[in-house]
This record gives sequence, structure tokens and C-alpha cells, in this order.
Amino acid sequence: MKKKYFKILFMAVVLFTTTKIAAQQGPTHYQFTTDAQSWVKGYGPGTVSWDDGTTTPSSDGALTLDRTESGTTNNNANIRRGQGGDDAFIVLDADVYNYIKVKVYNETEAINVQVQGKFRPAGTTDEPSSIDTQNNNGVLLAKFAGGFQTIYLDVSAITGEVTTLDILFRAGSALTDPSGAKLYIDEIEFLTELPPSTYSEFIKNPSFDDVVGSYTFRGNTTQLGRELSTDFAKDGTKSFKSTFTKDQDAQFWYFNDFSQPYAAGIITDGKQAKVTMWVRSSRTTPIAIMVRLKTTNAAGENLQLNGYPTTIVSTSGTANTWEELSFAIPLPFNHTNTATEVRNIEMWLGYNYDAENTTVNGVAGDVLYFDQMSAIIEDAPTANVHSNQLEEVKMYPNPAEDQLFISSKETLNKVEIFNLLGKKVLSTTNTKSIDVSSLTKSVYLVKISSDKGISTKKLVKN
Repeated sequence: MKKKYFKILFMAVVLFTTTKIAAQQGPTHYQFTTDAQSWVKGYGPGTVSWDDGTTTPSSDGALTLDRTESGTTNNNANIRRGQGGDDAFIVLDADVYNYIKVKVYNETEAINVQVQGKFRPAGTTDEPSSIDTQNNNGVLLAKFAGGFQTIYLDVSAITGEVTTLDILFRAGSALTDPSGAKLYIDEIEFLTELPPSTYSEFIKNPSFDDVVGSYTFRGNTTQLGRELSTDFAKDGTKSFKSTFTKDQDAQFWYFNDFSQPYAAGIITDGKQAKVTMWVRSSRTTPIAIMVRLKTTNAAGENLQLNGYPTTIVSTSGTANTWEELSFAIPLPFNHTNTATEVRNIEMWLGYNYDAENTTVNGVAGDVLYFDQMSAIIEDAPTANVHSNQLEEVKMYPNPAEDQLFISSKETLNKVEIFNLLGKKVLSTTNTKSIDVSSLTKSVYLVKISSDKGISTKKLVKN
């Protein structure tokens, strides 16, 4: 009897274990060669179906998402696995599978791919919790790419097991897909790690052709569109496209979603960052483009005492032509201790906003393309940067608190002080003694002018 009891108990344990393991099983690679493999539409107008390759571009079968329904405005219809019942979808282990590889051909207005769904602790039957939309971990998708693109979604923040997975293909809220336009998904695969990305110093994926990892640039605003584009490319197949939907009325930035760490002693006093990029503008007048660096110390604290290092360069005003722009960006120079030493750099890209000089700002309809970015850390020039630079100009004390004094052999006409965003914060014709007490603690550029030339010096305000 005891033997029979243990046999029954053993069979029950085996059955429970088998059931538990079966419940935790789920495909990690979908190729859609024969059917839709249980993927359906999650919500929103449109239909999800399977194409055998007859109409799919260069494919042996693909899942299709047609988001058009009688011209309905549609910005985030999606595909889903995990409807419950027979469709019990559970990724084997969300603690292991950190990325989703999606091979997709896009004919729609969707340029933003994100993840939603539900998850629960592994090995439980708990009520699943909602996965927050991975707003900062999505990717950009080029429209009308002329072929399949491979993108990678970062889901490493999700833990446990996923019971419902939504992959969202999103567009602007007022956009409607052209009639007949579809998304063709040829492959979905769960990966433990990413293939290698490409880097140029502190810029990730600078050619915009490989959409590996997370956003190339993030930071949408209501007045500025953002997408990967195959309209024009300096080299390769894609570029980063920026479109003004209204006249610029504020300062804003795109953020490169990558922070480059540096070892101690690498970025010392007298170093600068040099960023180059190719830009194509639709404007027949110049537009002022800004590169700003977010610098942090070893503890990850912003080095704001010296401001955000920023350089502004304008396009030539030649429309629809690629031109190379170069940005020499001063780096914070207080490297006497770990609290003020630069140990991480992240690049921000933006447009200068100057309420008093609207000709440098973006206006509705402006379109700019960026491609082939690069960055280096180099020694900052020690010589004067202007050919008509004034000689023997002295400025003291530096750092300054209340009064700044300037002496020169030449008669000076004007002194102007600019912050590192390029905005003029002080101007005076009293060139001997200047009251700087109203300036906040930061680094400024002081432009000293005379009939003989110009001298530009760096000022630290304490």
C-alpha cells in the first residue's frame, strides 16, 4: 500500500512538473513560413493575417498588419500573442531573453516600434501585471525602406514570464496609412544578447543604417518630427530625418541614447570634443544647429558647475545639398578630483532658438537630414582662434564673483558675454570693469571687441 502511495505521489509530482514546464514553454523564433503562428491583432483598426509570399516583398511567407479601415486615423494598431485559452503564450524566461529581433518591411506611416503586454513571476499562476510601454527602449523604423529591415527591441527590464506580448507599430496621432499599405513581419526572434553595434566615440550607430539596440535619437516634440528615412543618404541607405511641423517657439533636444564611459585620467584639462556630421537642409537660408554634451562624473552626477558644453554651427543656406559641419566643443576642465572629472559623455542634438533672431530658428515645413556622424576627443587649441585676434588682452580675476576687469593696449569698443548655448547674457561698452554678479555659476565665453579685432576668452563665474 505504501509502495502504491509513493508511486501515485511520484506520478503526481511528474505530472505537476511536466505541466509547469509545459506552461513555461513558448516559441522563441517565429518565421511565418506556413501560417501566422497564433499572432493576432491586439487592438485598434485593421487586420492581422498571413501572406504566403505571393505579395510579400522578397519573402517565403510573412505575418501582415493592415492598419487601414475606411480611412480611419490610426496610430498604434499592433500584433499580439497571448489571448488566453489555447493561445497561452509564455516566453521561456524573461530574465534570460532580453531582446526581440523583428524583421519587417514597412509601407505604413509607422516609424516607432514599442512593446507592451503582461507578465508575472516565473513558475506562478499569479494575476499578470501590465508591462509599461517601453517608451525609451523602442526603435525607429524607416518608411518605404525598399526591403526588409531588422530592428531590435530592448525588453531587458521585463522579468519573470510574459503571458501577453504586444508589438506596437506607432505613428503620429493624426496620421493615416495610405490605402493598401501594410507592415510585413518576416521574422520575430527572442535573443539573450544583441549583435555588436557600431560606435564613434560617444555616438551610437552614427550611420543610421543599423538599428541595433534602442533609439538612435529620442526626444519627440509636438513641433518636430523624427524618423529614419530612405529619402536621402550621404552614404549607405538611411539617414536621420527631422521635420518642423510648426514654427519653432522653444528650445528642445534630440538625445543620443548612449553614454560613453571613460577611465580616470583620459579627459584631462585642455581637451575638447570634436563632432562632425553631414547635413542636408531644405532651407534656402542658414539654420543654427547645436551639439550639446551631457557630462557626468564617476558617480553619474551631472557636471553642471561648468554648464553643458555646447557649440552652435549654422548651415550654409544652400538648399538640398549635403554639407559637412564640424563642432568643436569645450569640455569641463575642473579635473583636480573625481567629483569634477568627466567620466561619461552623452551627445544631444538640437536647433538654436533665439527669440530675438528668428531667422536662425526652424519654421514649419523645414526638413533636415543627418548622416555619417563622428566624434573624437582631442587637445583643445591653445592659440587664438581668430585671425584678427587682439593681442595682449588680459581678463581678471578668473574665476570671477562680482567684478571682471579687462586691460588691453588697444581701445576697446564692447564686451559681450555668452553662455554655452550661444545666448548673449550681458553686453557693455564699459570695458574696464564689468559687473558679473548677476550671472549664475557656469562657464561663459567673453567676446572683447575693438577696431583692431576680436579676442574671445573663457570665463568661470563662481
